[in-house]
Amino acid sequence: MEPGSGSGCWFLYYAYGSNLLRERLLLRNPSAALCAPARLQDFKLEFGHHQGRTSSVWHGGTATIAQSPGDEVWGIVWKMNTCNLSSLDKQEGVEDGIYVPIEVNVHTQAGKVLTCRSYQMKDYVSGPPSPQYKKVICMGAKQNGLPTDYQEKLEAIETNNYAGPFDNPMQNWKLFILARGELVAARGPLAPLGGGGVGAEGEGKALGHSCAGRSRFPLGRRDRVWGGRGSKKSILFPDRKLFLAR
Repeated sequence: MEPGSGSGCWFLYYAYGSNLLRERLLLRNPSAALCAPARLQDFKLEFGHHQGRTSSVWHGGTATIAQSPGDEVWGIVWKMNTCNLSSLDKQEGVEDGIYVPIEVNVHTQAGKVLTCRSYQMKDYVSGPPSPQYKKVICMGAKQNGLPTDYQEKLEAIETNNYAGPFDNPMQNWKLFILARGELVAARGPLAPLGGGGVGAEGEGKALGHSCAGRSRFPLGRRDRVWGGRGSKKSILFPDRKLFLAR
């Protein structure tokens, strides 16, 4: 059986790196809807280069998680349609063997335990992130209200001080803007996905996204995301058959 699976058209994804930032995740995965901030116990956040090679996108180490008794990682649980599973895997470099999908149990601030799909880097050499990559992570942590002490830990992470050019502005001009911290300040907040949002317990509702035909969450002017109300039928995880081992 593969990680983070169940039956139906939905799965939960636990993000701890650049996909903490909504705008970053939505670039390729428009069905993603906020579920809850959550803590991963007995793991620590690390940065590294897959097989010692520096990321050509971020020009520094990228985030991964490693087992570490007594430590914890904070992140965001996103609820996603299985139609975005392949795009998420591609973003994480699964086909290239850079990251592998894993199943993790995380604890929300409301005391719930959620089983999610996440990703872990294979065969890496530790190395600091670029300032741009770190900034996107810190922006995402602030955007989603992760604990203040954890945000301070993220801010204290040392970078490689990369100040050179991005040959291909991180594969998308929007990410180039994000890395410089300009996007959030230059535009308003995203509209709630599918009528959802963050409730009193820090958990949102994600309703109805269909991947048949046009997306119900198209990117419109100013990249604002509008959610349509569709089927209320949803479950936590996608069909395990979708997670066949490579």
